Amino acid sequence: MILVIVNNLTGNKSTIFYNKILKHYLDSNNYLYDTLFTNINYIISKKYKEYIIIGGDGTINYYINKNNLYLKNEPILCIPTGSGNGLAKNLNISKKNIFEIYKSNNIKKIDLQEINYTNDQLINDPVYSFLFITWGLISDIDIDTEFLRCLGEFRFYYGIIKFLILGNTTYGKLTYVDLNDNKVIVKSNFSLFCSSTQKWISNDFNMIPCADENHINIIYIDRNISFFERCKLLYELIKETHIDNCSFIKFTRVKSYCLEKYDDKSKFVYDGELLETNKISVSKNYSINFYVN
Repeated sequence: MILVIVNNLTGNKSTIFYNKILKHYLDSNNYLYDTLFTNINYIISKKYKEYIIIGGDGTINYYINKNNLYLKNEPILCIPTGSGNGLAKNLNISKKNIFEIYKSNNIKKIDLQEINYTNDQLINDPVYSFLFITWGLISDIDIDTEFLRCLGEFRFYYGIIKFLILGNTTYGKLTYVDLNDNKVIVKSNFSLFCSSTQKWISNDFNMIPCADENHINIIYIDRNISFFERCKLLYELIKETHIDNCSFIKFTRVKSYCLEKYDDKSKFVYDGELLETNKISVSKNYSINFYVN
């Protein structure tokens, strides 16, 4: 039995794809399946052999964490209809090749970043990220353009223009343990912070081209950067050469890290979702099986 999850909360792209394409495919091939629309508050209680999720990175993140899918081995087929679709880009999946991928039964295991955090001095259950944890530039673009979600991926260009004009830094401390077990502390004004086991943060931007999927990869900028440097960063990012050609970008691979912010100029964001806390501790734990091209 398959569970099909359809995000019908943000626009109608997911619902249209389900009604016009996916439902016909599943019925004509005699698949047994249940369908869950996300405007229904529902906890998955039945056992399914696999999951098909129609939506963006936020939809996948929600069900992985809300229903503890990281504790299950059943594979997930993601059908990208969101604005960023970073996971689908890393898996080389599009709506055009989705059924060929499904038939191939090619599965890839993606390691998760486990995020431990507190808010209001309460310890929360950890949450899990399959894509990127961000703070500073990238998280600001993500959160500040939320009201333009109806524009799809084009909303991010508004955030980029705002960044080019204004720039921004936020004060905090990064403490990480590198692959040689050395502890490193960086306390500074940060313009950008990203961590992931993957390369692509969205369908358009290869944030860490040299990412090693066996480790947590971090890039950060620990100072304010000028307008010229901001323009250079964007130019090199489009060319996927920003880590090599922007001397102000730091790159490292780590076993774990702790990130603490001392002001409220920027928020922590994981897989496009806001995390209300001033301190996070991150390590690799668990993995998810995804269909991949």
